[in-house]
Amino acid sequence: MTTLSLGLFLRLDESTPTVSWIFISLATGIGIGILYAACFFAVQAGAAHTEDLAFSAAMSGLLRTFGQALGVCLGGVVFQNQFKHELMRYPELAPQAGAYSKDASALIERIRTMKAGTHLKTELVRSLSGALHTVWIVMCALSALALLLSLFSKDSTLDREFVSEQTLRQRGEA
Repeated sequence: MTTLSLGLFLRLDESTPTVSWIFISLATGIGIGILYAACFFAVQAGAAHTEDLAFSAAMSGLLRTFGQALGVCLGGVVFQNQFKHELMRYPELAPQAGAYSKDASALIERIRTMKAGTHLKTELVRSLSGALHTVWIVMCALSALALLLSLFSKDSTLDREFVSEQTLRQRGEA
């Protein structure tokens, strides 16, 4: 579901109606949300020893946090480089391409204040759309790779007795 819905983001452009991107975003959120919780169970099921369940869950959380940080950096770099490349296609925007690509969020605020239908606004919006399109391609490809790799996962179960040094005491125990 995640890979499919990320692939649907490739259909978006500057003229896509709001309702379309809302439903595509919802589908992606559901797909990623399901994976978010399921991964902790899968990691625990794969733990070799019952005593390692807590450690495997903690390590999974740590690696997920590092992965999120890496993903934000990767997405930002892809967007910034592609946005600069898109801006270079327009002769009147090429001289400012470096400055615009370094602070795209400020540029978006500037675009909102421009008159609708102006040539400059249209080119800036197309450049932003093209850069986002490349980000969606990268995200979809990474999701497809994860889907492919998941096919090689071995079957595991969490059906085992919980063993821990931290337990509740029975009444009467010291």
